[in-house]
Amino acid sequence: MKKSLYLITYIVCVVSLITACNSEEEKGVIPMAEKLRVTETSIPLPKEASQKTLAVESNCAWDFAVDKSDGWTGLTVQKADGGLSIQTDANTTRSSRQATITISSKSGITRKVQVTQARGDVLLEVQGSEGKMLTFFFSGGKHEFTITSNTTWQITGVADWFTIDKSSGSGTDKVEVTVNEIQTDVARNATLVVSAENGAKTDNIIIQQQGKVIELSVSPLALTLPAAGGSKDVQITCNADWTVSVSNEWVSLSEVSGSQNKVISVTAPVYKIQSSRSATVTIVSGSKEQRTVTITQEAAELPIISLLTLIGNSVGRHEATMSFSVSSEFAITACGLCYSETSAMPTVDDNTLLTGSNTSAVVLSGLEAGVTYYVRAFATSDIGTTYSDNVVTVTTLGTEPGSDDNPFPNPR
Repeated sequence: MKKSLYLITYIVCVVSLITACNSEEEKGVIPMAEKLRVTETSIPLPKEASQKTLAVESNCAWDFAVDKSDGWTGLTVQKADGGLSIQTDANTTRSSRQATITISSKSGITRKVQVTQARGDVLLEVQGSEGKMLTFFFSGGKHEFTITSNTTWQITGVADWFTIDKSSGSGTDKVEVTVNEIQTDVARNATLVVSAENGAKTDNIIIQQQGKVIELSVSPLALTLPAAGGSKDVQITCNADWTVSVSNEWVSLSEVSGSQNKVISVTAPVYKIQSSRSATVTIVSGSKEQRTVTITQEAAELPIISLLTLIGNSVGRHEATMSFSVSSEFAITACGLCYSETSAMPTVDDNTLLTGSNTSAVVLSGLEAGVTYYVRAFATSDIGTTYSDNVVTVTTLGTEPGSDDNPFPNPR
């Protein structure tokens, strides 16, 4: 009897259990016996290349999917003993990288793991065709250098003798440098400084240009200017820039600097001293080429007077007619005759007769009859007074007319 009771009880229990399971499956309830668990839900990775194992505990089949940020091509996730193997390359960008690993069982259990990698250090390197230098001939030209970077950058240090096609940018790029022709024999250089993220890291490249072989000639090498002042030209023939200086302030120049071939004027003012003076004009190009022009200004001269000539048969009782000529580079302020009865070398302090510009027939009148006079011509300019080299002696006729004299009385 007891055995039958036990059998009935066992059958009832089995039936009840089967009925209960069928009821749970119909309701969509997952049996508690199936499990899926991960040991970490957040995995931070360093900026360097690294490998990490994520432990997955499960008593059922599972698979995974990876959703990663753009550019994280070096992330590899694959199944390994006990879970997932997570491997990544170094992060050389200036942005952190993220990925989401979703682990799912066939019955619908899911687990999500967030993977992040720290951003890389600032990367900056400048490289030209000659390493850290670009060299140009004197004629100038164009060269490029490369900036390798993982962030933004700026360029400083541009000089006025070259240009660059960009002064800022981001990432890896090429920069073109255009250099002007140099106008001196002295080499020049400048340093371009590339700064990443406002100075977080810097690198540089040197821009260097060779000096020019200068050719310089000047013509003439000597000039003579009159005391009255004036200008003369100097031809400068050069293939570069040049400067001009003078040794004395009385010389003035039309140009004190220039480039290539040029004609300059050298000017001297009016000079009223009776001794010559000199100066030098120096033309310099580059550090070695120099030419010197000697400037001489002539001494100022007194007026020049020709011989005083007594016109034949022109001497009367009270007058005589003479002629002379005057030349001067300065304006004549006075000219004429000076005469004396007593001084054999008369001056303007004695008796004078001003003639103006007419010196071809000067009538010296008002003389006393029968008296001997000493006569010289004179001329005065801003420089001074000069006299004719000769003295003319004039003796007027006597007081009584002779038989051969003019029968008509002289009204004087």
